[in-house]
Amino acid sequence: MRTYIRVRGNRGDEVSGEVVREQPLTIFVNGEKFLTLLCSPIDLEPLVVGYLWMEKVIGGPDEIRHLEVSPVDGRAEVTLASAVTLPTERILTSGCGGGITFRIDHRLFPRLSSTLRVRPRALALGMQGLFAAAVHYRASRGIHGAALSDGERLLLVA
Repeated sequence: MRTYIRVRGNRGDEVSGEVVREQPLTIFVNGEKFLTLLCSPIDLEPLVVGYLWMEKVIGGPDEIRHLEVSPVDGRAEVTLASAVTLPTERILTSGCGGGITFRIDHRLFPRLSSTLRVRPRALALGMQGLFAAAVHYRASRGIHGAALSDGERLLLVA
């Protein structure tokens, strides 16, 4: 819990509540510094694995021989089963506050073909489920959340 000033209209009140925290996390791959990102200090191992997969450094978690994350030091040490060449060309993105990605070239990703259709009501229920499960968002009112669904129910929530 932190004390902060909540501003509504032209009035500011001192209140106590949860505040979103961010910290730097530097990811090393096979002993080489890959990047430093700012993140919430929770679920760091899945974040590292997902980021390496998204940037096409790994094809899947089975390529990771060892993963050690130290939230105190802000370091993630990843040892892969084989040598890799880390991407170096950075692309600035336009998300909240901006960001950097390395391999966002749409040609690197196969075209998706799916017959999946989600009814609007199922989507609305999924959003309600995401909000109900988003403990950190409800406590702080300012952290991103995401969910993976099969179209009927939520499979994962972060």
